[in-house]
Amino acid sequence: MNLKPLLIILTLSAFVPACQPTKNVLSASEAADQKPNTNLVETYWKLIELNGKPIGPSGNGQREAHLILKTADTRVQGNSGCNSFGGTYQLPGANQVSLSRMAATKMACMNGMETEDALFTAFEQVSTYAIRRDTLLLNSPQTAPLARFVAVTLR
Repeated sequence: MNLKPLLIILTLSAFVPACQPTKNVLSASEAADQKPNTNLVETYWKLIELNGKPIGPSGNGQREAHLILKTADTRVQGNSGCNSFGGTYQLPGANQVSLSRMAATKMACMNGMETEDALFTAFEQVSTYAIRRDTLLLNSPQTAPLARFVAVTLR
């Protein structure tokens, strides 16, 4: 019996799998970078930076500064850390956003009025946004970012 053809087949079968492309294995940081971006709408966005200044935890009975863009009626709602606010938003083009008809309650707060004033000014100036994983950046042509938010999972 001629074993030469059998030997050739066995040799080839051992090398063919070695020619297959290797699977991409990502490090933990690369895997995190591959996560899809968080959705702009229907996400609780906690304010963490405003005009380049970090926003610390709320205190003295203040609420956490945040915003939520609601799908229904393209409404925006949130809290400045002192007062609740609401209004409407538009997404006129790719990565473009405008906030309008903003209104807020008028409570006086011991702390947080400067943050509130700066946040409402940022809302007037914002024209574009960017989402990087779980971070929302609101930008204007002059300032990027005006405000930085992080997505928070609600329980």
